[in-house]
Amino acid sequence: AGAYDAAEAAFGRALDEVGGSIDAMPLWQSFIDFFNGRLEAAVAQYDQGNLQNKLRGVYQRAIKQPMDGVPTIWAAYEAFERSLVSEGNRILAERILKDKEPGAKNIIELARERAKLYDGISLTLLACPAAARGSSAAATQLRQLQKWRDVVKWEKEQGATQSAPEIRIRVRHTYKQGLCCLRFFPELWYEFAMEELVARDTEAALQVLATATSVLAPRAL
Repeated sequence: AGAYDAAEAAFGRALDEVGGSIDAMPLWQSFIDFFNGRLEAAVAQYDQGNLQNKLRGVYQRAIKQPMDGVPTIWAAYEAFERSLVSEGNRILAERILKDKEPGAKNIIELARERAKLYDGISLTLLACPAAARGSSAAATQLRQLQKWRDVVKWEKEQGATQSAPEIRIRVRHTYKQGLCCLRFFPELWYEFAMEELVARDTEAALQVLATATSVLAPRAL
């Protein structure tokens, strides 16, 4: 039990950090597979019910993420709910799914919009200092910078479907992702720090600036 609890906690921490990423589906799928494996091995009815509830919770969190592959997660969740009830009690599963379906369809559409924004973003771009002005490398870096800004802007506009804490987590993750590729661009560090400050998290803003200083200051010497 201790090992299972530790693995569950590790999944939870990972998903809290990157579960809103556009390419987070493999992590969500691994968590779902983790519970499915435990459910198949469970013998006691109490354990089965507890694991079913946990798995339901994972599915319902996953279908709120506008990520690549969310239609697959939704289809698996539908099958999961229908598998838990007898044919005579199928109406219960359909009632649950009917309640979740509008939100899931909206998230699927948002995932398509979000994917378009990521089209052209190089998630594996090597973090290099700003290239010489006028060079093709500089043009590439500036295009990437603008694309990351576009993603941040889009994330901040999702208040109609996402809670403020969810948006903040995704905006924060977007900046971190962008800075993996544009690590030596002070403007992106500054914009990230200002976002934290606007959110009234002074400590987080100072941490961003401190990290930026440690990254950028040696190059200024």
